[in-house]
Amino acid sequence: MSQPRPGDLSRRGSSVTEATSFATAPATPLTPGTPAAEFALGDPALHADPIETAATTEDHTDESDTPTHSTPRTERAVEMNHPSHAVPVGVLDPEGTAELTRKLTQTSTKPAAVSDEEAENVEEGQPTFNPFDDKGNFDLELFLQHMFQRSDERGSRTREMGIAFRNLTVTGVGSGVALSNSMSSLLLQPFRNLANIRQMFKPPVRRILNGFTGNVKPGEMLLVLGRPGAGCTSLLKSLASYRDGFKSITGDISYEGFSHKAVDGMLRGDVCYIPEDDVHFATLNVAQTLDFAAATRAPQARRRLAVGGSGKDTRKDYVNMVREVLGTILGLRETYQTVVGNDLIRGISGGQRKRVSIAEILASRAKIFLFDNSSRGLDSSTALEFVRALRIATDVAHATTIASIYQAGENIVRLFDKTVVIYDGHIVFFGPTEKAAPYFNSLGFIPQDRQTTADFLVSVTDPFGRRIKPGYESRVPRTAIDMAKVWRESELGRENEAATNAYFQELEAKGSREAQREYKSIAAEEHAKHVGKDSKFLLSYPQQIRLAIKRRAQIVWGDAATQLTLAFASLFQALISGSVFYAMPKTSAGFFSRGGVMFFAVLYNSFMALAEIPNGYAQRPIVIRQNRFAMLHPSADALANTLLDMPIRIFNVTIFDVLL
Repeated sequence: MSQPRPGDLSRRGSSVTEATSFATAPATPLTPGTPAAEFALGDPALHADPIETAATTEDHTDESDTPTHSTPRTERAVEMNHPSHAVPVGVLDPEGTAELTRKLTQTSTKPAAVSDEEAENVEEGQPTFNPFDDKGNFDLELFLQHMFQRSDERGSRTREMGIAFRNLTVTGVGSGVALSNSMSSLLLQPFRNLANIRQMFKPPVRRILNGFTGNVKPGEMLLVLGRPGAGCTSLLKSLASYRDGFKSITGDISYEGFSHKAVDGMLRGDVCYIPEDDVHFATLNVAQTLDFAAATRAPQARRRLAVGGSGKDTRKDYVNMVREVLGTILGLRETYQTVVGNDLIRGISGGQRKRVSIAEILASRAKIFLFDNSSRGLDSSTALEFVRALRIATDVAHATTIASIYQAGENIVRLFDKTVVIYDGHIVFFGPTEKAAPYFNSLGFIPQDRQTTADFLVSVTDPFGRRIKPGYESRVPRTAIDMAKVWRESELGRENEAATNAYFQELEAKGSREAQREYKSIAAEEHAKHVGKDSKFLLSYPQQIRLAIKRRAQIVWGDAATQLTLAFASLFQALISGSVFYAMPKTSAGFFSRGGVMFFAVLYNSFMALAEIPNGYAQRPIVIRQNRFAMLHPSADALANTLLDMPIRIFNVTIFDVLL
């Protein structure tokens, strides 16, 4: 059994005890010597959100972007230190973490892959992922890292995916301007209609993103900042290879050496874009939602991690373990039997719903996550919990995370490795988070009183919200083009370009035919039997239908009150209508009455079927989302709904027609 790479553990705590004490430590106030305080005005401690003062913080330390590999992979105990953006696994649910640790140490069997020779190399008191290590201390965090990495291993090879983009330019069709109706607008409307007809043949093209360059490596988190309409969503969608709605996307984008065509194909499940809205089936509880996500992306048996070490864990065992692990590290254990809910159905809270979305996407075992304004509607403390969950998910799965967050607090910003600032479609900063504020301060921008770092970075792009240092009024760049030019010519801009070019060269080596064939072969090994090697889905079509039928049954059972209401309505309407036409004559005098009864029966059942149309439209975003996550084909969901709804509808129709 191989040990997680030391580079992967560079963001970890030394033990569970240290993690607990670290999580309860107060926030470290900024001092005049820290970079973030050099531009601060007044007391730097006032920049932190008061609700977030219990967040995990430490002084920033310089850390190489490239993980070291000097320690052998078979070594099971590694020295670790907490950087400023690390979040211990047990911070959201310490009791659940302790319970899961106890369960693993009591119920597991000794992994066959851990040899006696390796057991002798463990030093006393060091953390280890092996629950049967007599010398080392079992660390749940190491075990979780090992579980996610082992599921993607083939020998010593792990399947990870970083992303690099160079000269990324996105264009779209410009939309018209909406004007208020007036007397003059009514008179000019015919001429505007002629202009609109001409634009139909040659619509105006607008540049949305201009020459973006940067990179995000596995295990890193990138914060995307910008005002609404600056291009944050367009950047995330273009990096996720969601090209619908754009006229063109030019430039170089490399996904671990692959082009966007490979991502649109069998690797679609490795890159996931998560919009700001949390769409889930409202009548499913949290456990059912997570079980479905884990089951649809469960790899084949030979690529599945055998938690007990026997190598014979079933798909059900894998799903249960994924649910327990994700529910524990994201603090969802107490909500398993609570429905997810929505705006109409009361369920879990908004912050918990965000964590369910994170757990769902993490269960898909994607390699690149792109979150679009996912903290919308959350208060500062809940938003901090959400980003903490992102940090934990990124560290545990060694994934690549890119997230756009509006009005991020100070402690939220500290959890990100890199930050990109967008100004009207131009990139004006891309680099380490701790260097963003000092860079703009060197240009002559200073924050407002008690302004957080994220708000300061966004205010720089607002002509009416920025604050200029006295004496710099004539020297600061003011337009997006000027600010982007200054950034490209700056030292940090040149460093970013050099680092991106170097990473492109590294990815080009991984992009050779042999390397791509090896990567795809590893991905193809996860497919179930009778699944094409180029399919983006891991399950066969019959398996997808079975899971969809099971989920549909759970949805119906969770909404049993509605089904009983429909059955009672059919019974009531049949009794009322039948009493009207009771004892009709059996002669030709009752011919028209019998025809009316038959027509009413057909009409009533047709109207009852029309009641399902709103439900279909409400579920459509969920089905599209899961198709993009490579979980379930839409046709499988539609067929499953039809197969399960038929007996229910037949029962209701039979009640109505027989009584009528």
